[in-house]
Formats: sequence, C-alpha cells, structure tokens
Amino acid sequence: VARHRSPSGPIEQRLADGRILLSREYTTGEGGTVSVHSDVTEERQAQIRLASAIESIPAGFLYCDADDRIVMCNSKFRALMPQEYAEFAEPGTPFEQMLEVVIDHNIADITPENRAAWMEARMAAHRNPKGPIESVFTNGGTVQIIESKTRDGGTVSVYVDITSLKQ
Repeated sequence: VARHRSPSGPIEQRLADGRILLSREYTTGEGGTVSVHSDVTEERQAQIRLASAIESIPAGFLYCDADDRIVMCNSKFRALMPQEYAEFAEPGTPFEQMLEVVIDHNIADITPENRAAWMEARMAAHRNPKGPIESVFTNGGTVQIIESKTRDGGTVSVYVDITSLKQ
C-alpha cells in the first residue's frame, strides 16, 4: 500500500507463465494513482539474445554512447585489462577515464613524455574512426582496434588480439 501511495519507479515482475510485466504508477494532480502495466517479455528476450551474441564474439567488444560513456562490453574486452582494473570498463564510465587508467597503471606501452600526445591521438581516432589502429601492451600483447560510429553518434569498438601475428 505504501508503494501505491508514493510511486517511486517501475517494477519488473516475472509471472508464473514466464512473461515479464513492467508496472509503473503515477500520481495524478488530484491525488489519485494511475497504474500502467506493459508486457516486456519480447523486449527482454531480445536484450538477452543481443547480450549473448555480443558475448560470443571472438574478440573484445565495446560500445560507447554519443556522450562517450561505456554502455556495454564483453568479457573478452574486460580480459584485456588486468583484473584489478576491470571495473573501469563498467557501464557509465567515460571512455577517456578508462584510457587514463590504461596509462596510469602502465597497461599500454606509453612513455610518460608521450602520454598527452597518445591520449589526444587515441581520443581523436575514437571520435572519428578512419581505420584499424594497433595498441601495444606492456605485457607484450598487441591488439588491433577497429572502431565505427553508430547512427546516433555512439562508437562500436572491436579489439582483436594480434600478438601471434606480430611475433
């Protein structure tokens, strides 16, 4: 009853038959409550299928929105970073902040005197992709990064481990 008197946000509920119901409540100007219920089963199933497909890509995958914040990535992308820094690949993290972690923790092979120039070049390549680029890690690994823009201004990045090709 308290939730009904003071709606705070949508509630997602899985029904016994497997459907997923999204319920929202709104308070009217007169103090009444309007409830809206939507069956979001197909939408959630599509999201699960998409996430599964992205996870199955045999390379690192990263998607940033038009504000350059991480929306999603797969486990292969997270595996490129040492485990203790993987939280910097979480949704909402600015792409530039993630690059700063890469530099600050000596993950990529970047000398201190080249830091500013590398960051500027990497951000320019990310914002306006023109072709594959390579990044060398201090552990000896090399990845090829292929980026492209989405219609809404986001960026999709694929990170392919090409270490064996470079040896």
